[in-house]
Amino acid sequence: MVLCHTGAGLRAGAWLAEQGVAVRLLCTGPFPVHGAQQVVRGPWSVVGPLCAERRQVEVRKGIWLRGRWWASPRRKRDLLRAAGAEGVGGLLGALADRLGRTDDAESWVRMRLGSTAWEGGLGASLGQRLGGSLRGVPAGVAGAVFGRGEREPAWAVGRDGASHVEHLVDAVIEGGGEALEEVGVEGLEVEHGRVVAVHTEFGRELVPGPLFTDLAPWQLAPWLEGELAAPPQGPGALSVEVELPAAAALPYDVGWVLGERPPLVAVRAALDPSGCVRSDAVVAELRLPPFHPARRLDDRALASLARTLLDGMVELAPGPARVSRGPGPVVDGPSAAAWRGLAEAYQRLGVVPLGPTGWQLPHRWADELASLALAADGAVTTTLRDALLRPGPPEEPWSLVSEA
Repeated sequence: MVLCHTGAGLRAGAWLAEQGVAVRLLCTGPFPVHGAQQVVRGPWSVVGPLCAERRQVEVRKGIWLRGRWWASPRRKRDLLRAAGAEGVGGLLGALADRLGRTDDAESWVRMRLGSTAWEGGLGASLGQRLGGSLRGVPAGVAGAVFGRGEREPAWAVGRDGASHVEHLVDAVIEGGGEALEEVGVEGLEVEHGRVVAVHTEFGRELVPGPLFTDLAPWQLAPWLEGELAAPPQGPGALSVEVELPAAAALPYDVGWVLGERPPLVAVRAALDPSGCVRSDAVVAELRLPPFHPARRLDDRALASLARTLLDGMVELAPGPARVSRGPGPVVDGPSAAAWRGLAEAYQRLGVVPLGPTGWQLPHRWADELASLALAADGAVTTTLRDALLRPGPPEEPWSLVSEA
């Protein structure tokens, strides 16, 4: 049984179907087209089954910092230069930072990449991308966002968001399963400490094995009637994508906005269904934290906001915009501190989290699918989360952008 509301649930259903499992996939809303990535990074043996058509690509990546575009740094000295710490003083400062500890995301960046880089843009950028407080965020989160290497190949999925979702749903059905959208869920039935059924508008549906879900803890808690040991967190950030017509191509395929012009976190070139870069459109990604005033705006107003934020970054053209909204990951101090209790409850209940919203961690497709393989081999929830949090030094050559 897969209970989902994001693309992570669809990917899990398709992955399970590839393993010969008949999947009952219940989506609490429409099948999610928002955020359907068209370029993924990882070994083909891992990501291939969910991509179908594909081709290997090189993704040109950049950062917007101090009012200009920079090529995404592949060396620490290049990052220091972009952050305004050129010369011997900047390098000595970075060496001094190496004496620190890496207990959380901030100390990881200060030790591994330098305090100037943190204060010059990485700290604000990480907070905007996560959509929450940075207090207590694990060091592995910074490693996942800023420290991943470039050795793994990048693949164009070869489908636009809608057709890729259709491909995943078809994989579930062809594997002998069923995929339903906009299913009304009324509760989860627990017996002898484990989830044994999902109560929906169609009646009582048995859960014959683990319950795979990308729903956040705060969404599951009302259906579990006190079974979750830790107090759940409320709704997190809203991720908004705005596609706008462009008069000129972006200088990079994807550019991350480091701490400037909130709530804009990234701008990327739009892709056609074959995965090729379009020169006539760009996509702005906004991350709106809880209670942000822009969450109340309609699509037209959000498009206008995106145009304002992109001023000077890319030359836009007149024309209609396309807006889509979806959940964004939230990783803040309370959720990090509460995770051990949640993990123990998930293990007891037979719940396997999925995706950034389920795990409350940003990570890539390849890591997501590797976690599914570990779960299929019997790995417990705390082990799976630790595998997503590798807080070691940055891989070389490293990049500020781990996924296009």
